[in-house]
Amino acid sequence: RRTVKKCHIDDCPNKGGRCNLHGKLGKTCKVEGCNTFQVQGFDVCIKHGAKNPNLCKVDGCAKLSISKALCVDHLAELANTKKHSSGDQAANQSQAATKAAAEPRLPATNQSHASSANAPAEPKMSTTNESQAAAKVPPLNHEIPSIKAPSLKRESSNGLPYSKSTDDMQVETNPTSNGKGDGGDTDTHQNNNLDELIDLTEDSPSKEAPLESRISPPPSPPPTTIIRNPLPPTKPRPLQFTDFHRTLFCPDLVTERGTISGCVKNYARPEMLVEFDRGYHLDGSGGSLDNAQCTDVQNRLNTWDPYWKIVQELGSRDVSCEDGITSVGTRTTACLSVTADPIASTSIPSCAMVSIDFRQEISKSTSANRDGKGRSVQGFRPWGVRWGKAPPDTHQLGDRRLIMRCVPLHRTPKEEKKRADMHLWPLGSFVQIKFANGCDQVIPVTQRKQQSHDHSKWLGNCRPLDLTKYVTGSGTDYPLEITICTKEVIESGFEKRREVLMNSYAVNVAICEYTPPDDLYNQLMGKAEGGEVLMPKLSLRSAKRMLKECIVNNTISLDSDEEEGDGKDSESDFLTFSLLCHASMTKIETPVRGQLCTHLQCFDLRNYLYTNNVVSAGRWRCPYCEKFVSVRDLVHCGLFQAILDDLDDKIVPGVRDNVCVKADGTWQLLGENKLRHKKSSSKAEAGASAAMNVEEVIGSESESGPEEIEVEVIEIV
Repeated sequence: RRTVKKCHIDDCPNKGGRCNLHGKLGKTCKVEGCNTFQVQGFDVCIKHGAKNPNLCKVDGCAKLSISKALCVDHLAELANTKKHSSGDQAANQSQAATKAAAEPRLPATNQSHASSANAPAEPKMSTTNESQAAAKVPPLNHEIPSIKAPSLKRESSNGLPYSKSTDDMQVETNPTSNGKGDGGDTDTHQNNNLDELIDLTEDSPSKEAPLESRISPPPSPPPTTIIRNPLPPTKPRPLQFTDFHRTLFCPDLVTERGTISGCVKNYARPEMLVEFDRGYHLDGSGGSLDNAQCTDVQNRLNTWDPYWKIVQELGSRDVSCEDGITSVGTRTTACLSVTADPIASTSIPSCAMVSIDFRQEISKSTSANRDGKGRSVQGFRPWGVRWGKAPPDTHQLGDRRLIMRCVPLHRTPKEEKKRADMHLWPLGSFVQIKFANGCDQVIPVTQRKQQSHDHSKWLGNCRPLDLTKYVTGSGTDYPLEITICTKEVIESGFEKRREVLMNSYAVNVAICEYTPPDDLYNQLMGKAEGGEVLMPKLSLRSAKRMLKECIVNNTISLDSDEEEGDGKDSESDFLTFSLLCHASMTKIETPVRGQLCTHLQCFDLRNYLYTNNVVSAGRWRCPYCEKFVSVRDLVHCGLFQAILDDLDDKIVPGVRDNVCVKADGTWQLLGENKLRHKKSSSKAEAGASAAMNVEEVIGSESESGPEEIEVEVIEIV
C-alpha cells in the first residue's frame, strides 16, 4: 500500500485506513450473528470464507456450499428445476414433431429458403398446448433468486493479472445475449470466464458425481457426559478472621478390638479439653472452608457416591467478604491441648466442629417442605426425614437421611492410585454430638483400624455415618453441635509446586437422598426423569474407527516382506472379545467402559452399579485395566451393543461366549470354548504314549545287544 495510515478501528495494529480484517467497505458479514466487517469484493468476512468462498452464493443464505457453490437446499432445488425443464422440453419437441408431420411439405425450390429463414425460430405451440405443458410442471415455492459471485482474479493473454467484478450479476439464460446470435459460442464464453457462476435454469447435464457419493458424513462428536442439575455458582472468598473455641472431648474408651477411635488399646486416652481456631486464613489454617472448596467437595461426593445425592448441606456459616456476605464450610484444623501435661500418645493433633441450627436451616432451605417423592411435609418431618428412626436393612428410592462424610482436601499420588476419590475418615476419628441440654453422646464410626503389629498402618473400609437416629423429631427445634477429633497431624506440604497443608479433611453433613442401582441405571440410560447424569453413547462408526486404530497399534510385523505384499488385510487383523460380564459371568446386557480406558472390552452396566453399591477396597475400579471409573466417566459402546443384538440367541455363557471382530468392523462368534481339563487329559495321554515309546526302544536295545544309536538333541527355549 502507498499509504502508511493506521486502521480507523482503535487498537488495530494493521495499516491502510481500513484493513482486511475490519473491511474497506465498512459493512458487516452477512452470516447471522457475525459482527466482523466484510472484505472488499466479498459479502462475508475472512472467517466465513472471504478470499476462499465456501458459502452458498444465493442471496440471504449463510450455509456452507457443497457443490457448484450452492448449499444442500439450493442444490436440491437446482436438480428439481432441471427435471421439470427437461420434461417441458421433451413435451415441446414431441408436439412440434406431430405438427410438422401434419403440415404439407414445401416444394424443393422453396424448402431450402424456408429452412434458412426459419432456422432461428422455434416451433410454436398453441395456447392450449402451452397451458397443458405448464400444468404438468409444478410451480416452485418461490422465485429463483439472483446469484452474487465474488470478483474473479485471472491472468490475461499477456500475463498481466486483472480482476472482473460480478457483484449483483444475474445469470442470463438467453443464448443470444451477446448480440452475436450464436448460442453455443456464448455458453462457451461464459463457461470459460465465469466458472464461479451457476445457472439455475440451464438444462445442461451435470458432469459432477452424485451428491450422495461426494458428501461424506460428518465425524461424530466425542462422547460427553451431560450433567442436568449442576451445582450453583460459587460465592466469593471470605475475609480473613480468627475465631478460637474450646471443646471437651469424651474419653476414648477401650473396646474388644481396641478403642472407639480405632486405635490399639495402648492409645486409649482420658477426657481432654482442646482449643482450636475456627477462622479462615489464606495459608489454609483455620477450621473454615471457603465456598469454592465446599462446592468442589459436594461435586466429588456426588461423583463417587451417586447413590446418596446431596439435597441440602447443613452447618454452613455466613461470614463477611469484600462484596457483602458469603458462606463457609468446615474442615479439620490443628488444635492444642489445654489439659496439664498431656501424654504424647493420648494427645489430639486435629479436630473440627459443625454447628447446626435446624430452625435457621429450614427457613433458608427450599426443599425442607417436600420429601423425596415430592409430597408435602409442611409442619412435620423436615425434608421428609424419619427423624429418630434407625436405618432400614434396605433403602428405598427417595429415602432421605442425615449423613456425615469426610474427604481429604489434598491427595498424594500414592493415595490416588490406592483408592477412588470417595468418602474417607481421618485416622483415629472420634465423633461426638452435643445436644441442646448439654449432654454429649459418642458415636461409633466404621473406619480404618490401627494394626497392632505396625502402629503406622491403618487398614479397613470407611462407611458414611448415619446420624438420623440420634436426632429425634423434637430435636429439629434445637441447635446441634457435632465435633470430631482425629489422629491426623496437619503439616505443610507441596502440591503442584505450591505449599499446602496436608492431612486436612473437609467435613460434610447434609440431607442426602438414596437412589437404588436399578433406578440409577435408568437415569444413566435416559429412561427415568430427574436423573443427575446422562451417560453418552459412542456411535457404531466411531467405535469401528477406534477398533481399527487399536488393531494397527497392537499389530507387530515380524517380516518386512509381508508389508510390501499385495496390500490385503492380514488374517491376524482381528481382536477377540468376551461377551460375558467380568463380575457376574453372565451375558452382557448394556456394554459400557470408561472414557479414559485404552481397551475396547466392555462390562455390564447394571452389574457394575450393583457391585459398587457395597463399600469395598476395589470400589469403582475397571475390571480390566483397574482404572477408577465413576458413573460420569462411563460411555455406552455402540459396537458391542450391535454385536450383542446380532448374536443374542447364539451366545451360551461358558460354552460359546467369545467373538472375533476384524478391522473392517465385521464380527463372528467363535466355536465352543476349550476346557482346561481336556487340555490336561490330552497332555497326560501324550506323556503316557511317550513313556511307552521309550520303554519299547529300551527293550529292543536290550534284546539286540549294544548298538550305536544316533541321538538328536533339541534345545527348547
